[in-house]
Amino acid sequence: MKHLIAWLGFGRSLIMILVTLVLASILSVSVAVYFQYRAAFTSAVEEELQGIGAMNTEAFTRWLTVRQDEMRFLAGVGRASPAPLSRGAVGSCPAAR
Repeated sequence: MKHLIAWLGFGRSLIMILVTLVLASILSVSVAVYFQYRAAFTSAVEEELQGIGAMNTEAFTRWLTVRQDEMRFLAGVGRASPAPLSRGAVGSCPAAR
């Protein structure tokens, strides 16, 4: 190090040290900002995906509820009918009575 200072001179070696410190600080701040940005972006993406999942869950639950209501209705229609109707049988239509 003494040979480098003697070869460059005191002023130039001081400038080299300051430039090195400035570049090191810029690099460390850039790395810190990058990691913070990455964490914030990951969090935002996770929140968006959770929202989409919640909407899909709600839509599926509504769809399933409607299908259950349809099945209950169809099960009730079968119980309401007094007897199975055969095709072409005379007098089998309740409205004809």
